[in-house]
Amino acid sequence: MQAAQERQDDASARQQGLKEDKASALEELGALQAELRAVNGNRRTQESRLQQARSNAQISLEEEARLRRQLNAQTNAFNDKALELEAARSRGASNEVTRKARELQRLKDELAATDREIEVLLP
Repeated sequence: MQAAQERQDDASARQQGLKEDKASALEELGALQAELRAVNGNRRTQESRLQQARSNAQISLEEEARLRRQLNAQTNAFNDKALELEAARSRGASNEVTRKARELQRLKDELAATDREIEVLLP
């Protein structure tokens, strides 16, 4: 009887642990999705700024095209890396998750540098 109760307690503890793991995974996924929305929204904002700078003759057509390509390439790379990170998390590959998270941070830093480059074009 006591052994059966212990097995039931162990099963209950495992089930609780799984619920907590699921809640944590959903929280991480929500944070990543919010970050993706922010990065993609930022692309639209920066493209608008580039258009405005070009309309005001503050930058050449070539400079606008260069910055657009750079912004789009970095944003697309960020989106791809975010998907890779989520896939690694779902597989439980902790070393890969750490590596992908570092790569994602590097891409965020690159995007921030491009943002600053665009922002100085407009007063």
